[in-house]
Amino acid sequence: MAAALIADEFEDLGLAPVLEEFASARSFGPSYLVVFGLALKAWLVQRRFPLISALLGPSAAVLGLLESRFMRNPLDLLRTRTSRNVWASIEPSGEVERTVCLVSHMDSSRSGLMFHPKLTPTLGGAVATVSVGLFVQALAPLLRRVAPGRLVVRSSRLLVLMAFGLVLEREVRGQDVPGANDNASGVGACLCLTSHFTAEPLENTRLVILVTGSEESGVFGMREFLSAHDTRVGTSSTSTASELMPR
Repeated sequence: MAAALIADEFEDLGLAPVLEEFASARSFGPSYLVVFGLALKAWLVQRRFPLISALLGPSAAVLGLLESRFMRNPLDLLRTRTSRNVWASIEPSGEVERTVCLVSHMDSSRSGLMFHPKLTPTLGGAVATVSVGLFVQALAPLLRRVAPGRLVVRSSRLLVLMAFGLVLEREVRGQDVPGANDNASGVGACLCLTSHFTAEPLENTRLVILVTGSEESGVFGMREFLSAHDTRVGTSSTSTASELMPR
């Protein structure tokens, strides 16, 4: 519905909007529940099945790294939903020398304890700490051989367990929120700029207005846009004129 509304706004301004659908996930929760679940499973089976435990720990660390870097990985199989990107371009009044892309996203996030005002100032550090905890779990078979290492492993397990609980709470009890600043205000600002520059185009700069979907669940909208379009910067007006065309 948001994509259709934004496309209508573009059309009212005389532009030709492009809507592009792609596979997506409803939330980042399921992916990270799998990652944290594998790490915790490695802990639970370490005594009875040490070989399986030794495989699960590194698998969780690798998947967590790929997911945090927004790289394609087996967790993409959880992308069972669809979303859309909407974009339009405003051609300059003269010859094209460059392309500038204004970006915002139309999707909103879910509430949860992890976004409590008392926790959000430390959320970035907490994410980094849990990431370290995942890699500690991957090295658990080696670290457990020495006393200091065992303490570090136990501490990392508590971190991963806490992260699992926070993500699970968000998925079970969280509600979708109409985020004014994440990112309805960004979309509104881009539409205001679109209105201005359709009336007064730039002289040598093509302006592309891109509103992505699925930013919150893994920036899938931006990833799909970049994979579908050539956004490399050219060195001449001929090459830049073909930028943002489908591959």
